[in-house]
Amino acid sequence: MKDTKMTSGQVHLFWYSWQVGFWNTQERLQDGSAFIYVPVKDQTYYEKRDDGRYYELNSNALVDNLPVPEEWGGAGWNDGNNQINQWLVSANAINPLTNEPYSKQYWATYKEATMTQMKKEWQEKFGAAEPAEYMKKNNALLISPNISVALPVDDNDISLIRGQCKDAVNKYSWRMIYAKTDAEFDQPWDDMVKELNGYGFEDLMEFDKEKYTIELNAKNAVK
Repeated sequence: MKDTKMTSGQVHLFWYSWQVGFWNTQERLQDGSAFIYVPVKDQTYYEKRDDGRYYELNSNALVDNLPVPEEWGGAGWNDGNNQINQWLVSANAINPLTNEPYSKQYWATYKEATMTQMKKEWQEKFGAAEPAEYMKKNNALLISPNISVALPVDDNDISLIRGQCKDAVNKYSWRMIYAKTDAEFDQPWDDMVKELNGYGFEDLMEFDKEKYTIELNAKNAVK
């Protein structure tokens, strides 16, 4: 399963920021084996203690479903997690009780605890304290209206092509990731392109472009 691959570090990148929670523990943040945001130039994106601040007690509490103290209700940590996969308020909205965002990634205590050498080097290299700050400074944020529109579904032919292409990309991409020379990279790339074209990749691209155009036009209509 995908979450198993994430928790064992068998992925090249995490597509979504929340996925790093499957891997980034305090230990991995400290030893430099954690995942961190890397900007892509042409891409646009869309607890209380005595001092009154929130602290993260266990970075793996959600994944491992650690027990919750009886004074806070007992059961497991994940048992009290929002099961509908949707936030009731924005993660970056300010909690009036703490005057800090709800998302622990922006708590002052969390920033202090996770200020590793890797993060310091990242800040120096990209000239920003956080990924969101980098995006704002470099005008890399694009507002995308949340719309609901009916989109075409894969027919049998497209479904077959998509499955074959997915397997081919998975097979060859790992070889390219671990290539030590340009030649070791170029050969599987050429083999992958040839195999994809043989499956009908161009037909798949046209199908997806037409589907995306429907959604894009709907978004532009409400801007």
